[in-house]
Amino acid sequence: MAFSSFSILRFALPPWALDIPCWTLDIFVMRTLLDVQSSHSLLWGIASPLDMLRRAGELGYSSMAITDHANLYALPSIVRAMKGLPCRPIFGASFPNGLCRTVVLIEDATGYANLCRIITRWHAEPKEARESCLVACIGELTRGLIFLSDNEAVLRHLREHKAACFYRVGRSLTQPPVWMNELGLQSAFAPDVAMLRPEEYEVHRLLRAIATGRRVDTVSADACCLPSAYLHSPEHYARTFSVYADAMRTSEAIAERVRFVPTQATIFPPCPTRDRPAIAELRERAYAGAVTRYGEINEAVTTRMEYELGLIEQKGFAEYF
Repeated sequence: MAFSSFSILRFALPPWALDIPCWTLDIFVMRTLLDVQSSHSLLWGIASPLDMLRRAGELGYSSMAITDHANLYALPSIVRAMKGLPCRPIFGASFPNGLCRTVVLIEDATGYANLCRIITRWHAEPKEARESCLVACIGELTRGLIFLSDNEAVLRHLREHKAACFYRVGRSLTQPPVWMNELGLQSAFAPDVAMLRPEEYEVHRLLRAIATGRRVDTVSADACCLPSAYLHSPEHYARTFSVYADAMRTSEAIAERVRFVPTQATIFPPCPTRDRPAIAELRERAYAGAVTRYGEINEAVTTRMEYELGLIEQKGFAEYF
C-alpha cells in the first residue's frame, strides 16, 4: 500500500493540525461505511438500522452497509423505509471470530441467495466450528458477493477460489500484515461502527456482560467493540486516518459495485422448482403428503389446504416451505 507524503507527515503534526478543515489538505474524504452493526446484532449493537442510516445521511455519507452479525434481520424494515432514507443502504452481514471479522456484501440477487445459505450453515454449526464452516462455504457460495476480512485463513481460501476479496482495515488500524501483500490483496477501509454516539459505550458494555455471563466491571476489552466505534463524520476519518487514503478509495469503489436493491417480493432466495413457480411445486408435494397421511382427500382437507396454500402464496413464503 502506497503512503503519500502527507500521510507520513501527519504523525509529526501537532494535535491542533488535525482540526484544520479537510478541504485545505490533500486527503481523501470517504463517503461510505462498509461495516456497521445495528441493534439487530443481538447483545452487540445499540441503535436501530434506520437510525444509523438517518444519522449517516446527516453526517454526509452517501452509502452505508448494515452488516449485522450473521443475520439479515434489518432487511425488511430498511426496504419499507428505503425511499425516505438520506443514505443509500448496502446489504450484507458480518461473521465475527475473536478479534477478526469477515464482512460479506451483496452485489446481486445471486449473492443474496448465497449469503442466506452461508448464514443458515453458520447457525447450524456449534460455535467452535463456525470458522471452518465459513471457510468450507466459500468455495461454492462466492458468486455475487464481496468479502472484506482480516482473517488470514478465510482470505487465503477466498483467494484460492478467485473470489472478490479485500483485506479489511477495521479494528486493528495498524500496518497491514505481510501476508496481505503475499496474497496480492488490496486493503479496504471499514472501521468498526456499533454505536451512534460515544456515550452509548456503557450500554454496549452492559450488553456484552449479559452475552458473556460476567459483571460489567469484569468484561474484557476484547469482548467489546472499541470505545471509538461510534459514527464519526467522513471528515474525521479523512483527517485521522489519512494514511489509509488508498484503502478509503477502494471502499468507495466497492460501494459503487454493491447496488443490490431488495424489493417487497425479496423474502427468500429463489428455489429451483423444475421451471415452474414454487407455489405449484409446494401444492403438488402438499397434496401428495396429504394422500400419504389421510389415505384420501375429502372436501374438508381440500378446503383447509387451499386456505393455507393461498395464505403462503399471498405472503410470498412458498420458497421457504
